[in-house]
Amino acid sequence: MINYLTGSRAAEIYSLTTSSIDLALGIMKFRVKDTVKRKDTTKVIPIAPFLREQLALYLSLREDTLKKLSIKNFRPLLFVVHGKEPKELTDEKINDFYREISINSEVPYFTTHAIRYQTQTDMTAAGMDFLHTNCLLSHYPFLDEIFSKYAEVSFVDFKEKYLKAVESILKEML
Repeated sequence: MINYLTGSRAAEIYSLTTSSIDLALGIMKFRVKDTVKRKDTTKVIPIAPFLREQLALYLSLREDTLKKLSIKNFRPLLFVVHGKEPKELTDEKINDFYREISINSEVPYFTTHAIRYQTQTDMTAAGMDFLHTNCLLSHYPFLDEIFSKYAEVSFVDFKEKYLKAVESILKEML
């Protein structure tokens, strides 16, 4: 759900830590490569209500799993457990998981990148404009000086359009 509802790259997803998620504020912070400036930056995405419920459940299960393994302060949000050692997720592990889903459900194989662009397609179909979907996919950094001469995207405006599109998509799905 994180991949689909945020349109994030695999590297952005597995770079999430427990401090990246703020359920009280309703935001997720992704570490993103700014392809224009060639440096790391942060993308802040609102957490849709449905995803907030799923994340709260996941965080609870995550803590229970780590307690059973007697592990404290494990920062990565998503992980797999091999024996008694949790390991951070990687591109390969995420895409292996998607491959397993496609085999077991008889749907064509898909990747995190395919989901990313499906997100853009679905958000656009749900009424989110091109500028805001590009912000979601980190193709257009907020207030980047190259683009801000022509258009400025505020987080409040982005959040409103994003949550409205997510609500529309989830109504159709569920």
